[in-house]
Amino acid sequence: MTLAMRDSGIVVLDQKWPSEVIVLRHGLTTHNVRSQEKREDSFYNSFKAQFEKSPHSRVTLAMSRKVVSRWPTNESDRSTQIVQEAIQNAVATGVGLSKTHELPDVIYISNYARTRQTLDAVMSGWPELRGVKVVVDDRIREQEHGLCLLVGDWRVFFARNPEQYALRKLEGRFDYRWPQGESVYDVKERLRSFQGTLSREHAGQRVLLVTHHLTILALRMNLERFDEEEFLRLDEEEKPLNCSVTVYASVPGGGKSGKGKLELQDYNVCHYN
Repeated sequence: MTLAMRDSGIVVLDQKWPSEVIVLRHGLTTHNVRSQEKREDSFYNSFKAQFEKSPHSRVTLAMSRKVVSRWPTNESDRSTQIVQEAIQNAVATGVGLSKTHELPDVIYISNYARTRQTLDAVMSGWPELRGVKVVVDDRIREQEHGLCLLVGDWRVFFARNPEQYALRKLEGRFDYRWPQGESVYDVKERLRSFQGTLSREHAGQRVLLVTHHLTILALRMNLERFDEEEFLRLDEEEKPLNCSVTVYASVPGGGKSGKGKLELQDYNVCHYN
């Protein structure tokens, strides 16, 4: 086993994975707030009931137009902003992380505005992070929903596109690829590529990722090798919270190679009230 010294202690150079990977979901966004408003709105709940009853009727289609009118999509997914509450929560998260973790060697963020804004706020709570290298990597971006973005609601999209609805029911959520967008499998595959970067370039280091909801679940699925049913259960019952922290640590001697294995230490931990 090859060892090297650095200020924080001994680093094992021949282990496969980073010694620690901290995964942070971005803060609450304007889209998240809009989705919550829809869930609490009586008209939208009527639309949901009508969609379940008859997804492609004239009534459903007419109601879908009203949904788009009331909750228009005015920005791309990439440019969606976080709200003031999210800034406060991210600052508190930075403070909490500074008390529970050592400074990372590198920070990765997606190419979306909300991850950059979240990291800026986290740095306000943990100022030492400003001296850490930040890398923008589009492989850890959120799933792309393609043409569905134009209406901002999957039920509205399927009400207007019955063939796509039939295809999604036939293929299932995992296999279905949004027109001009991605399937969950697509996200998993680009995460596999990113994991290769972690093992090649950051073995033995501490890494912080600021990323997205489905990306976190896809990363978990790859690292923990669970099946589609567990993925869907997590997405339904234990979805990553905004500004929550997930932590993996390398276990020396683990894995088939004996060079360590990333094991889940924490999931969905919040450092804010």
